[in-house]
Amino acid sequence: MKWCFILVLAGCLQAAAKGYSQRNVRLTLDLNDVTLSKALSVIGKKSDLRFLYSNDLVPVNRLVAVHASDKPLKDILHDLLADMQLQYRILENDVVVIAPASQNIRVMRVSGLVTDSSGTPLVGVSIKVKGTDRGTVTGGDGRYALEAPEDASLVFSYVGFQTMEVPVNGRQQINVRLPENTSGLNEVVVVGYGTQKKISLTTAVSTIDADQVAARHAPNLQSSLQGMAPGLTVWDQGGEPGANNTSFNIRGVTTLGSTAPLFIIDGVEQAYYDINPDDIASVSVLKDAASTAIYGSRAANGVILITTKRAKKGDIKVRYNAWLDLQNLVAEPEHMDTESYLRLQNLAYENRGSNPLYTEEDIQHYVSGDDRLRYPVPNDWYNQVIRKNAPWHNHSLQVSGGGEKLTTLLSARYMDQEGIYPNRNMQRYQLRLNNNFRVSEKINLNADIKLRRQDRYTTNQVGSGIYHYMIHASQLTVPRYPDGTYGVSKQGRNPLAYTDPAIAGYTKSSSDNAVINLQGSWNIVRGLKFNTQYAFEVEKYDDLKQWPTYEIHDYWDPDVILSNRAINEMENERTKSLQQTWNNTLTYDLLLADKHDISLLAGYSEISFDADELLARGRDFYNNDLLDLGQGDPLNRTLNNVYEDWGLRSYFGRMRYGFRNRYLLEFNMRYDGSSRFPAGSRYTFFPSFSAAWLISEEAFWSRLKNTVDLFKIRGSYGENGNQNIGLYTYFDNLSFGNYYSFNNVPATGVLQTVFASQDLTWETTTQTNIGLDASFLNGKLGLTFDWYRKLTKGILLELPIPGAVGLDPVAANAGRVQNTGWELQLTHRNHINDFRYALTFNISDVKNEVLDLAGTGPYYSLEKNRYVITEGQEINALWGYQTGGLLTQEDIDKGYPTFSADAQPGDIKYLDRNGDGKITASDQTVLGSSIPHWTYGLNIDLGWRNFDCTMLWQGVGRQDMMVWGAFIENGSWEGFTLAMGKDYWTPENTDARFPRPQKSANKNTEPSDWWVLDASYLRLKNFQLGYTVPKQVLQRVGIDGLRFYVGGTNLLTFSGLKKWGMDAETPASRAGDFYQQVKTYSAGLNLDF
Repeated sequence: MKWCFILVLAGCLQAAAKGYSQRNVRLTLDLNDVTLSKALSVIGKKSDLRFLYSNDLVPVNRLVAVHASDKPLKDILHDLLADMQLQYRILENDVVVIAPASQNIRVMRVSGLVTDSSGTPLVGVSIKVKGTDRGTVTGGDGRYALEAPEDASLVFSYVGFQTMEVPVNGRQQINVRLPENTSGLNEVVVVGYGTQKKISLTTAVSTIDADQVAARHAPNLQSSLQGMAPGLTVWDQGGEPGANNTSFNIRGVTTLGSTAPLFIIDGVEQAYYDINPDDIASVSVLKDAASTAIYGSRAANGVILITTKRAKKGDIKVRYNAWLDLQNLVAEPEHMDTESYLRLQNLAYENRGSNPLYTEEDIQHYVSGDDRLRYPVPNDWYNQVIRKNAPWHNHSLQVSGGGEKLTTLLSARYMDQEGIYPNRNMQRYQLRLNNNFRVSEKINLNADIKLRRQDRYTTNQVGSGIYHYMIHASQLTVPRYPDGTYGVSKQGRNPLAYTDPAIAGYTKSSSDNAVINLQGSWNIVRGLKFNTQYAFEVEKYDDLKQWPTYEIHDYWDPDVILSNRAINEMENERTKSLQQTWNNTLTYDLLLADKHDISLLAGYSEISFDADELLARGRDFYNNDLLDLGQGDPLNRTLNNVYEDWGLRSYFGRMRYGFRNRYLLEFNMRYDGSSRFPAGSRYTFFPSFSAAWLISEEAFWSRLKNTVDLFKIRGSYGENGNQNIGLYTYFDNLSFGNYYSFNNVPATGVLQTVFASQDLTWETTTQTNIGLDASFLNGKLGLTFDWYRKLTKGILLELPIPGAVGLDPVAANAGRVQNTGWELQLTHRNHINDFRYALTFNISDVKNEVLDLAGTGPYYSLEKNRYVITEGQEINALWGYQTGGLLTQEDIDKGYPTFSADAQPGDIKYLDRNGDGKITASDQTVLGSSIPHWTYGLNIDLGWRNFDCTMLWQGVGRQDMMVWGAFIENGSWEGFTLAMGKDYWTPENTDARFPRPQKSANKNTEPSDWWVLDASYLRLKNFQLGYTVPKQVLQRVGIDGLRFYVGGTNLLTFSGLKKWGMDAETPASRAGDFYQQVKTYSAGLNLDF
């Protein structure tokens, strides 16, 4: 028998009770042609009764008429319902139950307890009789009580948990344990100075948990985060061992300076690049102003919060992770065959007006190979220089456990990476100790220690770098002769020699880092908690560089020196720094009447930083084995000492209010004072406000609940600041040097070079965010969408002053930049028998515009002004000439303006945009965007029985790159890539991709749209296939878990840059000289016992 009743909330029923029966109420009514539901609604309002019935069993849309004058209620109901074969019963709580006359109405009181999967009582769970829109909610202890028919069904629903339907079956006591929603809506998210349930967020926050990080087999944090969160762009710009070449930005470029977000690790600002991914418990990416405003002056570029793992009470657990990577180049240019290379070299010389470099006889010798020392086979410098399968291995050990009073997690790590270039390597040693002390039921202490040492060795860069010269250098140069002598090209280059410390010199660097993080919490009374934290970080850095003397002699004529360094040099840089942080917060959480959820936070923070750098240089030592600063030429020694310090003092607060998990409000504020600014402008207030409405918790949504279990809209507005400016700008700048002359003799003196900036203050960023969160089919499908607008004002610019003053420009707050963008994330997870899968797709885009430069600019950067910052355009827009193809003889004959007087057919045709008959810098314009657009990532997690497979596909949908350097100098130097050799201009090939080759000519390498390439790409960033050994097998040997896996990184790439031999993630600013990322093949294991 199917019952569908509407029951009122238990609390409301008690409040509405009149203390006497409503059975004797008399009413006057005059209703014509109204529906039965309307008639019952009118009667209910006049009598203070509540009617309960099933829409399926009662004809609610039937038209009726009711006419009564001071008539008893029972008679009105009898006359209204009798013709429909319906009966009614008035309960003691003034509820009228209506049902078919053929059914026996038996209503009983049902009560019970609702908890989560761990047994914790849940407050505010909605309980309704199936098919109704009324019921009750659990109280502060998770208990409930209501009246229901003995054969009805109760529906339990709560945000973040799966909805359950439970038949009454005549039971008076029904306890329910709700399973969590698979979408993770009930998970706890780390936010600024606290935590919050994901479902109650009113701000734009993306989260990444420990399992997602572990599935990546990532050696560092940057690799763990790439492609994992919408709006977070991570550029991993090179694979050099120990080098931090990664750049982050959240929601685009917002200022002309640094756009790096703030990294907070366990409540303290720290460097991100050396954290062990195995130690990470969670990552939260705070993106809008409402979520970041509580960090004030450091949060204009967003905040990334990282929480490390802590031990749980119980037996000691040990986990050992080990992996081995074999590294190779991601991409490399192909080279030409012998004869084609020789003839192209000759053509480059002929186009310059010179005689061919190689005679026909020379060419035949090279082709025939009759004397490989004098006529060597063209070598591929990549095969000569680049190491294949360079090893990179990692060992990580974690031990955790403890009892009631103390729990401890100890983590140790050793990493060793060899470079793909010879004589480049890095070793890293890490130790983390996280302790939890339970002093009493109200007082808890945490004491954490993190230690790290890194040793790095690399050959020094010669000129533009090894990668640059591998493309530039002659393919006919002998890398190394049988006696060990290096060959040298006609332009004095040998990339292989530049990997030798005896030629290039070397750099040995070591860095030591220690962080002590002490925290205490005191639960003063119920809901009131005080937290304090003191942390200090000490960093020491020692960098030793040496450049030895050397000579490379001609193999055929040893008396001839082809390359040398006549004077040796040495440089030693030592830096030490100390950063101290003191945070204090007082929080109060209160739940009123089981529906008003209030949370308050007040805090105070201080940060201080000081650093001392000592740099000593020496030259002309006795020999290369005795490079000691005290032994060099006394007249060639220099010593520099730099000291810097700054401080930050802050007051901050937050207020949250929630009504029945349905209407959510939040206010954040921070009052920051920074020593970087003059006394009169050091303090600034940064507020934010956000709100959210869980529409899916409204009564009218109940019929959609099984399909759309969550639907939330949210909005926020707030302000952040940026204090990342130079130090001591409010002091006059004095320089020491030979600025004066007395009797024609230079004299050392002091000269003022910059005026003090007394009006300098914060850059401020205001941001508006509108978001939508939705979950479908009990969390199997998820959707998050955000739209935002960020406006940064007061950007620091150098305002010019009259030249007659003789001083450098003064910094002032004058610029404005705006970003407008959107983010989308879609998730789907499910299982089919033993097969399980989870898919997460995210995509975002941003439009950047420079609104105001206060009359200054444009600002140019890179060689030949390839980047520009100018009003109305994106930051660092590509800048150069527009082109109209390649010059023809007709263009030359008609006197078309050319870049140089010796231009010929086959050279690039630059457009005369201003029509003045000349090709000059005034013809240059914006050519494209260096900012990535449509950045996306697709995470795939598959499992079948004991097998698992994870993949991350990551890419950029639109980005422009202007190629420069060795890739486009077609014949100017000695190298040619196969791309050049396949398609260069000749009278027979006028529709070529590359202009005519010409020796020592740069007319065709000017920045122009001819060299702007589509830099979009799709890359299999990470792949892993694993197998977990069954537990029943492991129990025999006392092992809790064992998993083996194989995989790799950067295994597949789809990019138009590939045919150029360029990595898809090559920074546009280094497109001609770049230590590439590496492709790795991996194997590893996870062992638990």
